[in-house]
Amino acid sequence: MQVIYIDTIFFTNLIINYFLLLGTAKICGVATLRSRLWLGAACGAVYAVLCVFLPLKNALVIVPVAAAMLLSAFGLKRLAGGRRLLRVALVFFALSACAAGAVTAINLLGDGKPHPVSLRVLIISFGACYLVTTLIFRRAGREAGDLCEVKIETFGRAVTLRALVDTGNSLTDPLSGAKVCVVSLCDILPIIPDHQKRRLEDAARGGNTSSLLTLNSQFDGITFRLVPYSAVGLSSGLLFAFRPGRFFINGKESRDHIVAVSPNEVADNVTYSALI
Repeated sequence: MQVIYIDTIFFTNLIINYFLLLGTAKICGVATLRSRLWLGAACGAVYAVLCVFLPLKNALVIVPVAAAMLLSAFGLKRLAGGRRLLRVALVFFALSACAAGAVTAINLLGDGKPHPVSLRVLIISFGACYLVTTLIFRRAGREAGDLCEVKIETFGRAVTLRALVDTGNSLTDPLSGAKVCVVSLCDILPIIPDHQKRRLEDAARGGNTSSLLTLNSQFDGITFRLVPYSAVGLSSGLLFAFRPGRFFINGKESRDHIVAVSPNEVADNVTYSALI
């Protein structure tokens, strides 16, 4: 008789789900907190435990569970809009399928017969998947342009984003002359205190001096300023910007950058989510 340990099933799936969600976040350039990734992973782990006792392995259950994992890991606001949600979901399912295929392939090596999956097989499989996906998306990144990793720290929190080094971006702060890193509102919200997120959302979508005065009178710890910009189809506009506590480019701290918040997505692809 085969003995199944519930705690082993839970923690194994917890770790696997965490790295699947982490890989999805990195590939899609979606900013989130590690605690949220663990929450999403826990949702999947609970489902795996329930599958031991109940017949839940069908698409009618798997799809809602996957949606719950993604919403728990990334939040509803960061997945707002059907296109971004679909993109993240497709990447998550693709990574899951690649991992499952790698586990099966490596497990059949040797005598060609299936064996109980060991932790060693899981580690090798996920290592192989990570290597392959990294190579694929690095190539996609080179086709899109030069990419770098930016890390924004403030309020004791941090987000890491993949940014496109846009040579056509000459945006600077008119007050200090600092270079500007443009990120979307949904990607910067994870480091904003919960009680102040709504204020920033309303102000960023307003994009005018009245919104700036209201925001700075109510916001603690950061002083915002307006940065004028122009883009294709838009002769002029204003972005809210602030100087974060610390700013890193590829692990090296830069004191010559401020962060501008765009109310819309910065990029409509999976290779980067910020402009620098």
